[in-house]
Amino acid sequence: PAVGDEVWGLTAVTDGVGLGLTFVSRVATRHGGSLSLCLPETDPLSSRPGPGATFRLTLPLPAPAPA
Repeated sequence: PAVGDEVWGLTAVTDGVGLGLTFVSRVATRHGGSLSLCLPETDPLSSRPGPGATFRLTLPLPAPAPA
């Protein structure tokens, strides 16, 4: 599955249902942003086996208020 795809499952480690990234991805998209996985070949804050994954959440800056 791609980052943010709905994945159902239960794990003994987190007791979650696997919807956290889906939720974050949908909220980001609805606000004109994105959620992406940081990859070792392109990002110094990359995901590595063992400690977990690193994701980048980007959101656009709001438009300036009229003067």
